[in-house]
Amino acid sequence: MEPRHEYCVLATDVSIIEHEYGAGRRQSEALHRAIEEYVGGDVSILLFDEPAARSYAEIRVELEAAGRLEDPDLRIAAICLAHDLTLVTGNVRHFERVPGLRVENWLE
Repeated sequence: MEPRHEYCVLATDVSIIEHEYGAGRRQSEALHRAIEEYVGGDVSILLFDEPAARSYAEIRVELEAAGRLEDPDLRIAAICLAHDLTLVTGNVRHFERVPGLRVENWLE
């Protein structure tokens, strides 16, 4: 028997905003439904709370000298840092400049 790995699926409120925005721009009801099913499943939503806001400010100060990171990406990174989580993304390049952030590419 193969070992079973226990894990939980987490998403940020910022990720949901970005996905809904993309679905709205594409005017895709199918994409809206897929997002609703995903969020309604076994996904816990992490909020942009006070610890994330403090992390956001620290990251922003540090990164602005080298060029900005898009605000939604910065908020997602801050949430992950505030909760000591690894960020799983298909767009590692957007997050590799964030100091201390553990990033994993789910496409590899």
